[in-house]
Amino acid sequence: MLKVSDLKVSYGAVEALRGVSFSVEHGQTVAMIGANGAGKSTIMRSLSGLVPVRDGEIRCDGVVITGRAAASIAKSGIAQVPEGRQVFPNLTVAENLRLGGFWLPTARFNAALERTLLLFPRLRERRKQLAGLLSGGEQQMLAIARALMAEPKLLLLDEPSMGLAPSIVDEIFRIVASLKNSGMTILLVEQSVNRALQAADYVYVLELGRIVAKGTPATLAQGIDLAGAYLGHAANEERSVGNG
Repeated sequence: MLKVSDLKVSYGAVEALRGVSFSVEHGQTVAMIGANGAGKSTIMRSLSGLVPVRDGEIRCDGVVITGRAAASIAKSGIAQVPEGRQVFPNLTVAENLRLGGFWLPTARFNAALERTLLLFPRLRERRKQLAGLLSGGEQQMLAIARALMAEPKLLLLDEPSMGLAPSIVDEIFRIVASLKNSGMTILLVEQSVNRALQAADYVYVLELGRIVAKGTPATLAQGIDLAGAYLGHAANEERSVGNG
């Protein structure tokens, strides 16, 4: 589904990604974990076309999408749920959902809307409410629902648990599990190591713009000092644990 090769991104003189390579298979949930500043959100924004790529290649379903405009990438089947939710606060829930699938023909839009509201019954109850008046958890649900309205092949989830109460985080990750079980392909950026390991089929550990470890959740947790890598003390050479 997704193949990223030697991705390099800079903000001025600061090198945010230093040759990152990884892949996501069809129907797989892959997690990226790492400390603040490791480059996780930069990867997501690069995949969505929101920041320019200095070097490297991004392929989705075999098609090179490096350098394409964000709208073109979205229409190709990649939808991002951004860090901090970023719903449109002065629009209603229904209007936010409309924006998520605005290019769909009417019949497909209506079908996508019904599927989405079945997954998020709370949003059905609040369709006429302004998004800015929703709770943080409801806004996160709306951000995910808005992305799903685009009928994506690949869903990018950037820090879905950020700033939410534990009970709401549980609900969000139940939704992530439901999407995974339905066959959705997901790339998850998450600061909570435990949540990431529970949700993912495969995990990459990112440190200072480089992947320093990778593996299945079980083998990765057993095979390396995950806490050390997460806190920025991983060995200089990339380590592969288990498959991959």
